[in-house]
Amino acid sequence: MTIDLRYEKKFLIHKSFEETKSILQLLPLALREEFPTRQVHNIYFDDLNFSNIFDNLAGVGERKKIRLRWYTPQEKTAYLEIKCKTGLLGSKSRFVVGDHVTSIILKNYFEYNSFLQHCDYQVRSLLSSLAPVLRIHYQRHYWASTLDNIRLTIDHHLACSNIMFRPYDEFDKISTETANEFCVMEVKYPQGLETQGADFLQSIPFFQSKFSKYIHGFLQYY
Repeated sequence: MTIDLRYEKKFLIHKSFEETKSILQLLPLALREEFPTRQVHNIYFDDLNFSNIFDNLAGVGERKKIRLRWYTPQEKTAYLEIKCKTGLLGSKSRFVVGDHVTSIILKNYFEYNSFLQHCDYQVRSLLSSLAPVLRIHYQRHYWASTLDNIRLTIDHHLACSNIMFRPYDEFDKISTETANEFCVMEVKYPQGLETQGADFLQSIPFFQSKFSKYIHGFLQYY
C-alpha cells in the first residue's frame, strides 16, 4: 500500500488532445514525458445510497471514492484505490490486488463474492458493503516538470458504462458520447510545494474546473 498527500487542480478543456498539447508546448512549463501513454480502466464502487456521489455533489469537506484500477497495454496488475479529500488536499491509498481479479469481477456481477475472496482482509472489509457501480476508461498522457515535483496529466476519449446489476455480456456496451468532446487536465503537486504549484498554475491559460469522472459518468445513467 502506498499513500501520498497532494493538491490536484483540474481543468476541463473543450478542445481536442492535439490542440491542448500544442498549446502546452508553447508554454514555459519545462515539461518532459513521464510515462508512455496508457489506457486507464476504472471500476467505481459505492453503496446502494450512492453516498460517495452525494457527498461530492453536496460539497462535503471530507469525502472519498473507491475504485479498482488497471492499465493497458503495459500492465495487468489491478489496484484498489481509496481516494480521500479533506479541504484542498487529497490522499490516495493503493492496494495491489493482483492480475486475476479484473477478469473475475468483469466476468459476472454475481461473482463479486468470488472477487472478494481473492482479496486480503483489509480490502474485503472496505468493499463488503459496496457494489461495483460504474466502469470508466480513457486515454492518459503523463508529463512531469523538470524543475519541481509537479506532474501534469491529460485524459481524453472518456467512455463509461453503468455496470450495476448488469451481466457480463453487457459490460462492453460502453458509451462513446463524450469521446471527442473534451480533455481533462490535472496538475498534481505535494503538500509543501504551494508556491511552486501556484507559479506553475499561473502559466496555464485554461480555467480551473471542478470535475469528477465518476460524477460525470453517474449523471449519464442515474
